[in-house]
Amino acid sequence: MREILEIREQLVSEDIDVLEQSLRFASARGAQEAERGKAAEARATAMLAILGILAGFIVPLVGTIDAAKGDDKWSLLILFLGSLLFLVKGLYYAVRVLGVSKMYRLEIDTVFDFQQLARPDALREEIAGLIWEYRKAIQPNTEKLFRLHRCQRSGLLAIIFFMLFGVLLLAAREEWLQLPLWAAGTLAVLAAFLLVVGDKLFERLDIWGNTKKMVPVAKDPVAENTAVS
Repeated sequence: MREILEIREQLVSEDIDVLEQSLRFASARGAQEAERGKAAEARATAMLAILGILAGFIVPLVGTIDAAKGDDKWSLLILFLGSLLFLVKGLYYAVRVLGVSKMYRLEIDTVFDFQQLARPDALREEIAGLIWEYRKAIQPNTEKLFRLHRCQRSGLLAIIFFMLFGVLLLAAREEWLQLPLWAAGTLAVLAAFLLVVGDKLFERLDIWGNTKKMVPVAKDPVAENTAVS
């Protein structure tokens, strides 16, 4: 494979100790990168569970909107629809994190290629393979983290809208306040804004996931620039 050969040509040391140290370093970094992807998948699974619990309240809450009178119904409806849309968006990104992605791994039969090699050459082949696997794993894991952050943001907004819905529903039942029609319009604009451009805004402002660090790119990003959060 051409990429592995190019890496192999850069491993010029003849010192066994240097090669073994390089092998340990490459193995550790490869394991660290694999753990980064597993951590993203574990958190996406947790988000699926949370959003699934939240989805269980959808049907019971639909019938409660009629409890409001006058213009309050519109505000309740906007909050309910907003929370539902953010919930769907969060589920979508959680599933994308857990979706099957292309994985690059050396074949186990590669060990047969080592049989005729001297120890330094065998170490170089193994190190080159580990570096190649590491580089191939960076972008898929970065994409998983990128989608995980969007899932988390959408889930949080869904919870916030559900909470606002509950507070307003209680206020409507007890007749503590009456919201004007323009309040529903304001909530609708806010929900639409957050739904369409909220993620990009948060990423650009580095509020929750930096777009320069987390957005999938054509070239393999530098692993040090990405982290699970």
